[in-house]
Amino acid sequence: MKALSRSHMNSFNVGKRQKGNYLLSIGIGIMIMAILAVWGIPKVKDYLVEGAVPSVAEEIQRFIARVKVNSTGTGSEPYNGITQSFFARAVRGSSLQVATSAGAVAGEGTGGTIVLHGLGGGSAGTVTIATAESNGAITLTFADVNQAGCPGLATALQKTVDDISINGTSVKKVSTTDGTVTKGYVAGTAAAACVDGDANDFVFTVR
Repeated sequence: MKALSRSHMNSFNVGKRQKGNYLLSIGIGIMIMAILAVWGIPKVKDYLVEGAVPSVAEEIQRFIARVKVNSTGTGSEPYNGITQSFFARAVRGSSLQVATSAGAVAGEGTGGTIVLHGLGGGSAGTVTIATAESNGAITLTFADVNQAGCPGLATALQKTVDDISINGTSVKKVSTTDGTVTKGYVAGTAAAACVDGDANDFVFTVR
């Protein structure tokens, strides 16, 4: 009888230890998940943004090339008529997304003119085009780019565009009179203009 009681006690102790180990494993698992949530998710976002930069830059390069070809020989105002609607139609269906005013992704014929770059900022991460210098130039403004895309986006486009500014700091400049480079692009200098988070604004000027 005593042996039986001892056996029951041993079984009880083993079960208690197993339950304790199980709870400890759950606690460790929750702690690991919490650490991943704090450190892992931002890293994943960084990788996604960094990986998307080349395709976004390539689409902008294609757009600029088409616009330059079409504007050749059109006089002193080569970019007259370039609007946000024109830009949205040109890039629809590419790595850039076109959305309506409500923020929904727009398909063909919907009239959406909001272009999203997908490099951070959510619905505020837009690309806006405008004419400048009396229609002699166009500017492409990327708003709210994540730090993982800065200065990578500028580096990818620096040979295609004339002027670049990051968060208001000029990192490349070409003379409007003779076309000479007055400030050459340096990746390290450009990186110094970047800030953390989805808070980087780029302005690219094309003449």
